[in-house]
Amino acid sequence: MTRTWTQEEARHFQLISVGLLGARFRPGEEGIREAMASLRGVQLDPLPVLGRNHDLVIQARVDGTHPGQLLQLAHRERLGFEYWDKVLCLVPIVDYPAFRPRMEAGGNTWELRREATLEREHPGAIDEVYAQVREHGPLSAAELRALGVAQEAHRAWKATRVAGGALEVL
Repeated sequence: MTRTWTQEEARHFQLISVGLLGARFRPGEEGIREAMASLRGVQLDPLPVLGRNHDLVIQARVDGTHPGQLLQLAHRERLGFEYWDKVLCLVPIVDYPAFRPRMEAGGNTWELRREATLEREHPGAIDEVYAQVREHGPLSAAELRALGVAQEAHRAWKATRVAGGALEVL
């Protein structure tokens, strides 16, 4: 049997399916926990053009929240872990066992290609970053920049962030 939907029915279904209609989460941190459990992951977005994606996703679904609250809660309570699931995501920690075999197998094709490209275009950058991390402990890309390690290289119209890329590969 074929079912034909009106435009209004299709819109209604889409809003329900992404949790913007019908799903009611408690306000504040409890609602953030509920939303993460329901959504099963949120794309992390470092660029706040109109707002960072992960903040907008939570604020659209949970009353009484503010930008940054999801990540604060995730870090404080170990609510989730960051993983490359097509894009950088915050995935609920309860799903870690399902992702672990893939991590142990070496990630995915995109990650392997990225490592090969970085090594080809910036030979030794990964080893250089790794040596600094071994010597100094955990470092951010900004801290590597301050140390003068694996600096930006210009490609076409934008800078390639070599240190950040090496950290992501590691």
